[in-house]
Amino acid sequence: MWLNRGSRLNPAWIVQYLLARQIPFTNYETPLKQVDSLAVVHVYNEFPKCMRSRRRWGIFELLFGAFVFFWSCLVIFGTPHVWLAGLLVLLIGIGHVGLSLFTLYQGISCQYALTLEPREMVLQRPDEDEPVKFAYSDLRKVNFTSAPFVSHEFISFIEFLDTDFAYHCYPIERVPVKKFDEIVSILRQLGIDATNSFK
Repeated sequence: MWLNRGSRLNPAWIVQYLLARQIPFTNYETPLKQVDSLAVVHVYNEFPKCMRSRRRWGIFELLFGAFVFFWSCLVIFGTPHVWLAGLLVLLIGIGHVGLSLFTLYQGISCQYALTLEPREMVLQRPDEDEPVKFAYSDLRKVNFTSAPFVSHEFISFIEFLDTDFAYHCYPIERVPVKKFDEIVSILRQLGIDATNSFK
């Protein structure tokens, strides 16, 4: 769903559809509020094993694509009678370079870290100067989930609805999966309906 934000299957569109027809949300509950703010700042920012593996795979793809690219250039200019075969190999090399850059960006650079401050939730990406902040009073529903990335690998996401029922979704591979239940427990103490649907 995170990849389909521009289509009619966008979760925000689904929420607006349900609201417009006054269809109740069966998976929404308001937990009993126990605290108004957090006494301790909780920081979740690690570089997990899957991201290290993804980085190695992206670097390998980049080096392999560069090798194929330069080798095909040598074939094209060194032996003009096989230029078509060299051109096809060149396209394969460019494809590998593009895949490696996509893997490195999606798998590492665009991943958010999560900080639970006394009165707001902060999402920070390494390549962004300004973090994304949401006051706890503006959060209606928070859920941790996953979506396929490459092959059989899954990326974890945090998705939530604000008080205006606007849908937000962020990739959070820098937050360890084993910490999701802890975060859910903290958010529920603040009166936020938080769930962990990660599989």
